[in-house]
Amino acid sequence: MFDELKTYLQQRRRVLRCRTPEGVRQEFYGWVLAHYAVCWLMYQAAADAYRELRRQQHAIKLSGAEYARVPLSAVENACNAARSLWARVLGTSA
Repeated sequence: MFDELKTYLQQRRRVLRCRTPEGVRQEFYGWVLAHYAVCWLMYQAAADAYRELRRQQHAIKLSGAEYARVPLSAVENACNAARSLWARVLGTSA
């Protein structure tokens, strides 16, 4: 996790602004907390999308289909939401 923070901070050319050791420690903990929160949101979004896909596959299988293939149009909203979150967090498109 610290390697991810180091890479992220270097890409954005951010520096710790505090001048005292206690201030630097507090700002660093703030960055760690923010990083953890973003990772948790990304995990939750991915887990929700996966559960929805599995729920749809299960419904298709129960309807008697040989293969539980979910059409792309049915999961397109989840894909777009994941791409949007990725772009907001990283500032790039996936």
